Amino acid sequence: MMVQAADQHHWEFPAKLEGEEYGYFEKGELRGSTRLGLISRCRESDFWGESTAFLVWTPDTLGLVAPEQVPFLFEALRERRRRGAFHTLFVCGPIVLLSLIFLSASSLDRRQLIAIFIFWLLPLTLGMLSSVWELWRIRTLKPWDLTASVETVRFAAWLQAYKTTYTKDIAACLVVVGLIQAFVGGKESVAAAGIVKEAVRAGEIWRLLTGTMLHVNFNHFWMNGITLLGLGRLVERATHRACVPLVFLLSALSGSLFSLYLMPQTTSVGASGGLMGLIGWAAVVGFRRKESVPPGFLKRMLMSIALIGAIGIVGYELIDNAAHFGGLVCGAMLGLVLIGKHHASPLLLPYHYLRHIGVISLFLIAAGAGAAILAMSAGQWWVLLIAAITGCGVWFGKRHPYFDKY
Repeated sequence: MMVQAADQHHWEFPAKLEGEEYGYFEKGELRGSTRLGLISRCRESDFWGESTAFLVWTPDTLGLVAPEQVPFLFEALRERRRRGAFHTLFVCGPIVLLSLIFLSASSLDRRQLIAIFIFWLLPLTLGMLSSVWELWRIRTLKPWDLTASVETVRFAAWLQAYKTTYTKDIAACLVVVGLIQAFVGGKESVAAAGIVKEAVRAGEIWRLLTGTMLHVNFNHFWMNGITLLGLGRLVERATHRACVPLVFLLSALSGSLFSLYLMPQTTSVGASGGLMGLIGWAAVVGFRRKESVPPGFLKRMLMSIALIGAIGIVGYELIDNAAHFGGLVCGAMLGLVLIGKHHASPLLLPYHYLRHIGVISLFLIAAGAGAAILAMSAGQWWVLLIAAITGCGVWFGKRHPYFDKY
């Protein structure tokens, strides 16, 4: 039976590799294989137990198709999902158990407990529950049950083949600032460059940008960094790479302003406002350009926004909901203004203007990171030296092939 590789969503993929009857497409490369080799590859998963999104071809396909469309790969795919679910369960389970034992014997205050719950226990518990649900579903999984995810798999492979540029540059700025924070100290760095509302009202307006480059702790930085890499790739690929620094910068500043006026007595740090802006932009992509994203994309974006809102309500003592809301509103408004309804004209702003705006936005983000480092250094030359060395290392290191998986 011949399987058609229709691409109704305008996702472009190369043709089959000549001379190879079987093979797969992964990280932007075509790799030939045997039938048994293809089955074995489809059974594999990465270190975290997650499946690697790629496309395959066989003698019966007209082009590259999702593995879910090839009948003889069904058992391999089911085994991969089972192994991934078990892996997540056995990694998260002991960590959650040990964390609960630690918390029962600790004397942490309420704010610390809420922070541990939101940034540590909640993600692990959700991972465990999703793994249990996945194991239950796999018991009765049928080949036709996989067809619902075909478009999502193809979209993920299309995203994976794209090497991000501006997203990695923004991430590099956050990494350098984060490492300097580790040397200076969390409280000291927040006092020096965070969004301290009294200092902003006293004239230190630059804190509205530098504060978005800082993070409270490693978990805060890690979660924001992973989110940035995923959202940035989506925005770069679905619209234009220049949109990432533009949306991130304006949304981060919008979040800071909302926080300044709606939560005037608190001190805030973090890139969450910029990230919420990217989510708002992505939601508009799903609303305005349904032909360019898989089915259910907008629903997943809205569910993500709802989940973040629910977490914000639970952790209102720790989470700056005003900054989140301000960033989300800004990103969505930018999307409604700039994103067209048709694939032929995805953006309403001419590309040559957009490129210049993207470069300027990226420069301002880098300037904000530099200003944060200067504020944290307080004239200490060794901090600036570490920042320079770290910056060079991150700048060249982000071009290593390892980062292409993001």
